[in-house]
Amino acid sequence: MKIKPYETAPDSEWNDPIQRNLFIEKVSDLAFGDDTIERGYSMAEVLARLEKFCEFSHKWEEYSGEESC
Repeated sequence: MKIKPYETAPDSEWNDPIQRNLFIEKVSDLAFGDDTIERGYSMAEVLARLEKFCEFSHKWEEYSGEESC
């Protein structure tokens, strides 16, 4: 029995291509602002930027003793 990629997803949105694309667009826009995809940023650039944001957030939490979100 072959398992579908999103068969074990917590909700059905992962299996909806429109919702997946909307998710990708919104996450990308968190990294570089509006129209990230249209402005030509790659998935690798988006991930690197979000990882950097997380790194800064963790450093802030360690420094301040407060959660950043």
